[in-house]
Amino acid sequence: MRQYLVIIILGVGLISLGACTTGRNTNYQSPDNGALPATELEGAVMPADGTYFMNTTSSVIVWHGEKLIGSAHDGTVRFNSGRLEITDGRLSSGEFIADMRTIETDDNIEMLENHLKSKDFFAVEQYPEAKLVITSVGETSEGLYRIVGDLTVKDKTNPIEFDAYLGEIDGELRAITSLMIDRTNWDVTYASNKFFKDLGDAIIKDEIQLIVDISAQR
Repeated sequence: MRQYLVIIILGVGLISLGACTTGRNTNYQSPDNGALPATELEGAVMPADGTYFMNTTSSVIVWHGEKLIGSAHDGTVRFNSGRLEITDGRLSSGEFIADMRTIETDDNIEMLENHLKSKDFFAVEQYPEAKLVITSVGETSEGLYRIVGDLTVKDKTNPIEFDAYLGEIDGELRAITSLMIDRTNWDVTYASNKFFKDLGDAIIKDEIQLIVDISAQR
């Protein structure tokens, strides 16, 4: 079973319901200290040059969100499309489109999933896609890249920066990363104590953890 990263992006309005476990191996260092799973791409080799197109069946975003006090939730978001460009054996550019209508919780709480898709959070009927465009890439060590990109959610675009591992394993390009984002930067403000007062234990943290695992082929 693949290991999945945990990213904190969608502050996704991780609503107050009981905490759940995912069944995935999430024994990763917390992304807030800059650590990444060093063993995830063991055996990877330098990829061949070319355009790699995402396998949307096996690629996934895993999210984790919490209330300030109490419960937490985990879930997934799937991709519509994506591509990575490899030039001179190194990542040079890329673009990814997530299907926000596929937001799911690992505990299959329909009420929570519908709330996350509603106007309180991601308004997926009006904004069905989120998009990341890589704007610059620097390689910090063999197979580890510092990536800068523009993330668009709900038609609002902000720059983000994160580290990612990338390499070729068994003829398949793999890219994996973990990062955090502040959901309020994309106008997802429900139950945020930045915008609402006297919420008590109903406060939902602004930060969302995301783990992104991408598979792609030429």
